[in-house]
Amino acid sequence: MYLWSIDMKHVNQLIRQFANAAGQGRRVEHRVATLVDEHFMHPARRDGRGRKAKELRAVEKALRHMNRATAWQGQQNLDPNVRQDAKALVRTVCHGQLPFNELMNRVSALRGRLNEAGRVRNARKPIEGCDSLREELPQGFSVERLHTVERLAEAGRLLGNCAKNNGHGLHEGLREREWDFYLIRRDNDPVAMFDVELETGKITQFLGKANDDVELPRCVLIALLHRLELNGDDVEACLQQGAASIFATE
Repeated sequence: MYLWSIDMKHVNQLIRQFANAAGQGRRVEHRVATLVDEHFMHPARRDGRGRKAKELRAVEKALRHMNRATAWQGQQNLDPNVRQDAKALVRTVCHGQLPFNELMNRVSALRGRLNEAGRVRNARKPIEGCDSLREELPQGFSVERLHTVERLAEAGRLLGNCAKNNGHGLHEGLREREWDFYLIRRDNDPVAMFDVELETGKITQFLGKANDDVELPRCVLIALLHRLELNGDDVEACLQQGAASIFATE
């Protein structure tokens, strides 16, 4: 039985759209409509005027996402697991054997997985204007520019600093092109990380594992600054008067 209020017009349209998009037609339309009817018969979802507005909005939102799931299940640019989850959700809704509040929970979980997959996908995208770069340095050292949020977060995890979880807004700083971030390795083992303020072209932080001080051979430090065309003179822990200082070894 379809609910009678004019407020349900959009809900019924969404139900019909889902049934058509799922390729099931009137039979599934009737099943889902019945589930929605039963959902609103619960006293906690009703008030003196009928259905609570908050509950009606929640049902409309769930139905919109169910309609989107019919497209997500075949959307090739999505994560395969998300596509499979969308397909399972559409199939479950079509069967009409679960109460609508349970379907709403499943829709919410799918939406969360989709959002997380989107965050991961975006984190892997190269930042516009931040090209990949790797330079070999003396004594087995190398330096690489971290040109994606994923690479920046990974470097933060390897070195145990706040870049791993966007501390101090570092991920946004990379996306918005406020800083460039570089990772220094020795024989592929990460030893230090530093950032460069793009407005000034100067190093602002240069730290080792767990934010410890860094010691680099003088020749490595000089080669690093030369290759990247950077000036560390104003950084206390980097250079003083154009020469390697605190963290440079002979």
